Amino acid sequence: MIDTHCHLNLEPLSNTPSKFLDQALAAGVPNIIIPAVDLPTSQSAIDLAGTSDRLFAMVGIHPEEAAKTDFSNLFENLKSLALKPKVVAIGECGLDYFHTTQLFWLCPHQCPPQVNSSGAFLPCLCQQHTP
Repeated sequence: MIDTHCHLNLEPLSNTPSKFLDQALAAGVPNIIIPAVDLPTSQSAIDLAGTSDRLFAMVGIHPEEAAKTDFSNLFENLKSLALKPKVVAIGECGLDYFHTTQLFWLCPHQCPPQVNSSGAFLPCLCQQHTP
């Protein structure tokens, strides 16, 4: 079994990630994939994944972060991160219908280019929030 969405790189879990990793193992979940919400958390997911054979990383831009994102070198940066050894997927990304104002930023910039233009050809964690 694998947890495909555990933000060990965000508070409050980032304060003691080894504690949650141990709890997951005790609950029968030996492996965890850490999603990202922006470029800095993409890097922190990769860094954290490098601390354990049981951790893996995703890189991506969450729809809520799209409006705050500098797109000038985004896809080159995502591709560079996506090609790191512990990265197993693109995420988080998706269509966040709960925050409809984000769709303006998401559609022209993130989806599908984040997935299709990364050149990494990784699986994608797409989240769809509905009100």
